[in-house]
Amino acid sequence: MRALIVLGTLLLPAMAEACATCIASPFGDRTYNWPYLVLILVPFAAGTVIVAVFMRVTGTTVTGLWRSLMRHFHPAARQEETT
Repeated sequence: MRALIVLGTLLLPAMAEACATCIASPFGDRTYNWPYLVLILVPFAAGTVIVAVFMRVTGTTVTGLWRSLMRHFHPAARQEETT
């Protein structure tokens, strides 16, 4: 039985090489990028939710929002509006 345990340990050196401190460190398991990615994306998600709530309250559709933005920012749309 003891020989099987020793043989198993020798065949799996990665388990024997990594200590608990190295595995638990942020640079050991390479999962430290996820919190930064979430922090970068949260403002965009919050902005999307705010815009969606305003659109729902005012009854605006995506097409209506696009038209109003084009009317406001596009010079050709402004000229059509005044004639």
